[in-house]
Amino acid sequence: MTPINARLTMGEAYVLTPEKKAEIDNVDEHLKKGEAKQALEVPRPLDLQLTLAAVFMPLEPTTKAVDHAEKLLAVRQVPRSQPGVKEG
Repeated sequence: MTPINARLTMGEAYVLTPEKKAEIDNVDEHLKKGEAKQALEVPRPLDLQLTLAAVFMPLEPTTKAVDHAEKLLAVRQVPRSQPGVKEG
């Protein structure tokens, strides 16, 4: 399974201090490097809630489905019976 999308959110009950900003910067550096697990392991205050939501899909079947959809769109042959598919 390959991650195709991820979002890191922070809880609202958070007051920024210089110490907390340094921790956020540390988390940010891990995320820039693609190190989501390490970002979540950075020590943080109890009032900081981080949530990582990720979408994982099997890469090969997903790539084939996207390629197939691209070909159908190129010739405008999108089946109207497909749920969730809207013509623009």
